[in-house]
This record gives sequence, C-alpha cells and structure tokens, in this order.
Amino acid sequence: MLLVFIVAIFIVLGAVYSITVPLWETPDEVHHFFFIKHLTEGKGLPVQRLETRGLWEQEGSQPPLYYALGAALTFWVDMSDAELLLWKNPLGNKGTPASLGNKNVFIHTYREAGPWHGTTLALHLLRGMSLLMGAGTVIAVYALARQVFPDERWLAVAATATCAFTPQFLFISAAVNNDNAATLLCTLVLWQLIYLLRRSGGLEEWRLATFQPSNPSTLQLTILGITLGLAALSKLSGLALLALTGVVLAWIAWRRRSLTWFIRTGIIVFGLAVTIAGWWYLRNWRLYNDFTGLRAMFEVVGRRYMPVNLQYLWGEFRGLRWSFWALFGWFSILLPIPAYYALDGVTLLALIGLVVWLARERSKTSIPISLIVPVLWLIMVFISLLRWTSLTPGTQGRLLFPAIGVVAILLVYGLSKLVPQPWSRVIVTTWCIALLSLAAWCPWGVIRPAYARPAAITEAEIPGHLPRLNLDYCDGKIRLLACELNHQVVQPGETINITLYWQALKPTDDDVLMYIHLLGRGMELVGSLDSYPGWGTYPTSLWRPGEVLRDRYQVTISPSAQAPTLCRVDVGMTTQEQATGVSAGDDGSPVIFEGQFKLVPRKWPVAEGQRTDSRLGDQISLIGYAIAEETLTTDDNLHLTLYWRAEGPPEEDYTVFVHLLNTGGQRISGWDNPPLQNDYPTSAWDTGEVIADEYSVPVPAEAPSGEYTIAVGMYDAKTGERLPVTLADGQQVPERWIILQKIRIEPQ
Repeated sequence: MLLVFIVAIFIVLGAVYSITVPLWETPDEVHHFFFIKHLTEGKGLPVQRLETRGLWEQEGSQPPLYYALGAALTFWVDMSDAELLLWKNPLGNKGTPASLGNKNVFIHTYREAGPWHGTTLALHLLRGMSLLMGAGTVIAVYALARQVFPDERWLAVAATATCAFTPQFLFISAAVNNDNAATLLCTLVLWQLIYLLRRSGGLEEWRLATFQPSNPSTLQLTILGITLGLAALSKLSGLALLALTGVVLAWIAWRRRSLTWFIRTGIIVFGLAVTIAGWWYLRNWRLYNDFTGLRAMFEVVGRRYMPVNLQYLWGEFRGLRWSFWALFGWFSILLPIPAYYALDGVTLLALIGLVVWLARERSKTSIPISLIVPVLWLIMVFISLLRWTSLTPGTQGRLLFPAIGVVAILLVYGLSKLVPQPWSRVIVTTWCIALLSLAAWCPWGVIRPAYARPAAITEAEIPGHLPRLNLDYCDGKIRLLACELNHQVVQPGETINITLYWQALKPTDDDVLMYIHLLGRGMELVGSLDSYPGWGTYPTSLWRPGEVLRDRYQVTISPSAQAPTLCRVDVGMTTQEQATGVSAGDDGSPVIFEGQFKLVPRKWPVAEGQRTDSRLGDQISLIGYAIAEETLTTDDNLHLTLYWRAEGPPEEDYTVFVHLLNTGGQRISGWDNPPLQNDYPTSAWDTGEVIADEYSVPVPAEAPSGEYTIAVGMYDAKTGERLPVTLADGQQVPERWIILQKIRIEPQ
C-alpha cells in the first residue's frame, strides 16, 4: 500500500513538473526531441557528422532505444511546427546559476498553451512516457531495496520515497531525456543481480550447513540478458552493467565451484545482451571507427581538459552535489542556498551513520554481498562520471541516476544507524517528509517564478510617490512610465532591485533589448544588465497596445566599484547588434537618469597624514588632510587629500574651495569643486561617514619662490556664502576658512 501511495504521489508531482516547466527548458530536451522527430519522418538513425549535424546536436550519437520508443508513441502527430517553437533567447542562461536572470533559454508563446496540438502535444506525450519510466524506476528501487533489506521493509519504503521525491529526479523524469530509460533499465538489472545472489547464496547463507543454493531458471536468465541488452541500447552507462554482471556470475560460479555453470549462464545472459545491443556498437564502428561513437559526439559537443586545481575541482564537486538534488532549467535555477547546506548536512549524517555501522561490523563477516554489489555499481558509475567530465563539460548529478537506487538505499541506511530504534525511524521518516515537501514546493516556489512574465497592471497601480518619466522608445511605440529602486544605500558587490513600469503604445515587430546601466564615480559603469524585457521572457513584439507592465530586475554592483558615490540609473533600449558591439551607432535612447542611489564602502576610510578638528557649520568636520609633497616647483600641482566627516546629514550641496595664499594673504591659485567631483554631494552624506576628497591645485608658472599657505573651506554655490568655521578650541575664524599648513615653492 505504501508503495502504491509513493508511486501515485510521484506521478502527480511529475505531472506538475511536466506542466510547469516550459517546452525545451530541461537540459538537451530540444536535441532529444529532434532525434525522435528524425525517426518519425522515416529518415532512419542520425549519422553524426560535424558538418551535417542536425538539431539533435550531440544526441545523434546516443544509443537509440529511448528515441525509438518515443517515435513509436508520436509518429502520428504532426510535428511540422517544431522549428517555429525554437525561438531562442539571445541571452539565455545556460550553466550559470549565479546569473540572476534570463533563465529561459527559449521564448515561450501562446503555441504552448492548451489544448495541446502539434509539437506541443508530441512533447507532452514524450514527457508522459518519461514519467512512466520514472515511475518504473521508483518501483524497481523498492524491489531492489527489498532484496537488500529483506527483514526491514520500512527501510525499503524509505529508500523508495527518497528516490521518488528527489526534486531533480522528478524534474528529469518529467522531461524528454534518454536518462529515464537508462535509469529504469540499470535499476532493473541491478535488482535482478541481487535477486540471483539471494537465490544462489549471499555471504551469510553460504555459512549455513542447511543452505541449498537454487539454480536460476532459464526464464530468469533470459529476462536478465534481455534487460542487460536493452540497458546497453539505452545509454553508454548501460555497458558498465556487462562488467558488473560478469563479476556477479563469476562470484556465484566460484561459490558453486562450477565453471560449467558460469559458461552456460554467460552464454544465455551475454548472448542475449549482445544480440539485442551489439548491432548498434558494430554500426558505430563502421561509421566512426569507434564502438562507442564518442569521437563523433566530441566533435559536436567539444572537449575540455580539467585543470589540476583544487578550487576548480571543489567547484565541480559542488555542482555535482547540487545538480543531483535540484538544479533546474539548463543548470541555471537554484534552490535557496541554505537548502543545499541542509541536504549536504543530511548526506554527511548518513555517511557518519555508515561509518559507525562499518566500525561495529568490522570484527564480523556479516556484511552481505547483496549490499556490496550495489556499492560496487555506484563506484563504477561515479568513476564513469569522472572519466566523462574529464573529457567534456558535463558534471551533472543526473549522470549518477543509473545508481540513484543505491544512493537512496545508502542514505536511509546511514541515517537509520545514527541512533537506536525507535528514534532511527523518526529520523528517516522526518527526512522523507521533508524531501517530499521540498519536491512539492519546487514547481511553485522555484521553477514557475523563473519563467514568469512581468505582471500586467493598470496605470493606477503604479506607486503614487514615483515621479513620472514618460520616456518614449522605439519611435514612440514604447514608453517608460516610472522607475523604482528598492534600496537607497548599497555596497559594492551587492545587488539592487529595480522595477520598471512600461507601457506599450503601439504594436511593434521589433524585438529590442532593454538595458540598465549603473553609473558610478566619474560615470564609471559599475553594473549593467542587457535582456529582453521580463528578464528574457517577454520580447517587445509580443506586447499588446495599451498594456502596462511591472518589470522587475536585480543588478549586481561590481565589487571593485569606487565608493562612496551617487550611482545613476540609465535605462534604454537597443538592438542586439549594438549591445554586443557587432554594429555601431546610437541606440536612440534618451540619456536621462531614471533614478539614483548611494553606493557606500564597506568600511569608511581612516584619516591619514595630519589630524585636525575643525567644524564647518553644524554638520561637517574636517578631521584630517594629507599632502603628497611640501616642496613644489612652478608649473607643478599641489596634491591634497581632505578627510571630511559628516556630523549630521547636511541639507544643502556645498562646494569646497582650496586656496593657495601668499605671505600677504592673497590668493595666487585655487580650485573650487563639490566633493568628489560632485559624484557624492554633501546633501547625500549621512552621520558618521568619512569622505576622502582629493584635489590637484596648479602652481602658477609666475609664482615667486617662497612660502605659501593652504586654506580650505566650503560655501553654498547658490548664494556664495561660506560656511562658518569653528576651530577645536571653539574659536570662530572670521575669514571662514581653515588654514592647513605652509608649503614651499621653488623655481623650476
């Protein structure tokens, strides 16, 4: 009953994943589909050539079982509209989950909506076929676990639930992907091997004087051979099962002391496997001079060479762990990071439990071969994965799915060994419920938001406090109504949320890119974003006249951005060619700043050089200054850094003056400028902030040699009135300036 319940939940959740994930938005689904379409058109198996590769890309080298089944299911469906659905997002996010947007590799339109027909219907039929294969895997995992835990049914149920409710397994099971056939068949072969071991004798049974091993029937061996052949015809990972099967049969034959049994059994099992799958590998040899066909695949997908670098290897291992549990889209949609830490924690606890169990059992010889063989299979799959990822980009957790049943068994077994009964059941049950909750939440909380279009609203729903911009783009077809920033103060390396309110005024056939530029000190570009609107989901040609959109983005600020400064937000629209530099020219967007925010350092500077304590007005103090050189020559420049501190938020924007005075108090040179070249005006300062403000004052060529005095202060540019200056002892300075020190000027 529990198995039926788990399988039913798996199918329901899988259907939800299938409907929630847009077409083509699972890894290589588009390529798997066009392999199947190629077969339905009667063109036979693809021949993989770099110069003539089709839309199946590298998948044209894959063993054909899954694709043949898919073609048999969908041959009657008219798929002539397939290429019309291949509207690629030019900035689609593949394999970079840290990037915040463009999670959709393809643009999705009304053609994908119900009632399904054409390619959409075919794709959902194929996803349904995959889901049934996934359900078969869940049942096979239960059968395998029952062989491993014959006296502990509850552990078999827990292992089955772990497999069924792993979010990534659900995600792949609801996709067009040959992994589903390979995972099912590999699990079935592994179950049959353990069954043979149990019937023919495990480690414990052979020690019993009363044990009489039974001979597997010809039917059992025939089924094993057929399943083994089908596994080898589903994916190359199935080939490794031939070696594992040979090990198991050799072990049984050795325990029986019967070479004849091994030969007879091997002829049946391997003969059938070779008969079923051998033709495919011979075809590869004839076409590519390579039994596996990997050379032809590498020509398409490319090779890579793994650098011997611990940081790189750790990143690969992290990607493997995350993509085993849940990494959606084209490896671009993450769970909240704490969820991965929690999953790592559970895995670590399970490993600890296994180590504790092994420590207890090391003085015994009771570890059953029925558990050793699955572990051997997991090791073989992992080694194959390492080999594969050393040759080509592909460190993906789903490549471990042929051994997902083993992973689930080891995980629940390890958790069950952490504490004695009945608490072990509580821990394992809690794990299964938590994993089910996570799997049920992912379609709504993670996947669906990643592909959501911007919300259509009424103009009255735009927040009233936002100033109206009414900036027109694309020859007056699109208008930017307002821009909203969620933060007023950020630091380098952080992200800022920006909401744009668009209105479609007229229909447009053009699909232009929207850009957001964050401009910091000296108009330095400190953050940018280029995308179709809706972060890649809603190109402008799909907009309906009169539609008002609330379009939300996150832009990351460069960690090396200079701070403090006021960052300006520039929004515009451009063509893809202009955005990528393929073509030059003005994009026609108005150069108007739609908003600004403060960018402040993580740590305010400490005053260097000479200390001072002078107050300008009520809100600003000069706490120090630094001079590069105290002796200058004519035609040189005085390099001066002033350290201001805000004692309170100034209400006005003040201008700094730096004067060079002769012995008579007359100004011979100077420099007037708002702080930080007006990139961080005083009205933006807040209490406690320290601003390192640099100036370069020219020394006149005609200045006579001698001593000169540096005087600084601030004034209101609108009125010309200087801020009053109060020294540390409370004395007021009539000239309203601060005398720093004397310098000497020598002739050049």
